[in-house]
Amino acid sequence: MRAADHPLATVFAFALFIRLINLALLTGRNSFFAEQDTFAYWALGAALAKPETFWPTLSAMTDRMPLYPLLLAGVQHVFGDTPPAVALIQAVIDAATCVLIAALGALISPRVGLIAGILAAVSVTLIVFSTQILTDSLFLFFFTVMLLAAAHF
Repeated sequence: MRAADHPLATVFAFALFIRLINLALLTGRNSFFAEQDTFAYWALGAALAKPETFWPTLSAMTDRMPLYPLLLAGVQHVFGDTPPAVALIQAVIDAATCVLIAALGALISPRVGLIAGILAAVSVTLIVFSTQILTDSLFLFFFTVMLLAAAHF
């Protein structure tokens, strides 16, 4: 199979492979908590994961948008207190973002799309932020969806 025959699948597989290698190389729980905000998001997710504190926490949350803490709550509810599970889900989201970037480039030409997707897949910033408990991966995914939708419009 040539990469040019299935450029979006190739970009997704390549981006996910790189992010999984990065995830495998991280050791210790603190690897996922490099920024101060990560502790606040993790605590919000933990509070939202418990039925007895879900509504009080959600209704009192005025300084942060609720989508990312709700994602963390879902992951913590299913997998427990496991930051690598969040990083794994974010790796998939980030690989999908690389596909969206490739699709944006493909609006110019298929070759530009493949190159844009590969460059996004090896972007150190995207790779590092996909393992951090931060909103960046989720925000960038939805922002890129918006850009692609606007480009098609």
